[in-house]
Amino acid sequence: MITMAAMPAAANTVIFAEQYGADSKLASQIVFVSTIGSLVTIPLIATVML
Repeated sequence: MITMAAMPAAANTVIFAEQYGADSKLASQIVFVSTIGSLVTIPLIATVML
């Protein structure tokens, strides 16, 4: 569960935002930022936990 916390936001966020008329551009930016952040957090968490 701890490793899952380091994972990026799901891309389904953008799909749901588009489907329900929300701001899909903002949703895609959030997914992008969380994916870039996970490039740092996943190895860091894996190193600390192992």
